[in-house]
Amino acid sequence: MAYQVIKGWPSEAAIDVTFEAANDNVEAGIIGKIDSDGKVDVGAYATDGSDSSEQPVFIIDKDTVTDKFLGLMHPCVLEVDSDHFQSGSYDVNEKITGGDNGTFDKIAASDDDRPEIGKVIKVDGDKMTILFNSNLS
Repeated sequence: MAYQVIKGWPSEAAIDVTFEAANDNVEAGIIGKIDSDGKVDVGAYATDGSDSSEQPVFIIDKDTVTDKFLGLMHPCVLEVDSDHFQSGSYDVNEKITGGDNGTFDKIAASDDDRPEIGKVIKVDGDKMTILFNSNLS
């Protein structure tokens, strides 16, 4: 999976935090969500909105010494390949959320109560540029 932080990190203003993983499914390059124990889990939000209060985080890397994950919680611009978003067509300014396996997914239906965690800025073939903002919800 390929991803790149285009703007927003590293910078003095960026909020990056280390987290313990809630399970073995957490890896670099996914959307995670912080559970009630302060651990990060894969960020597949429930469509009924029952877990929408769990804060999203973009997992950048894993520290092999501490075995913790570095997550970015500051607004940033990400360029991701198709491994990072659910299949389908995406439009510029489309609202996105956390989908299956920690990928981005569009909020398409009016009864989809998952939190908005970003917007599509650009679609270029199998790549997408995303404004990730963990504070939108």
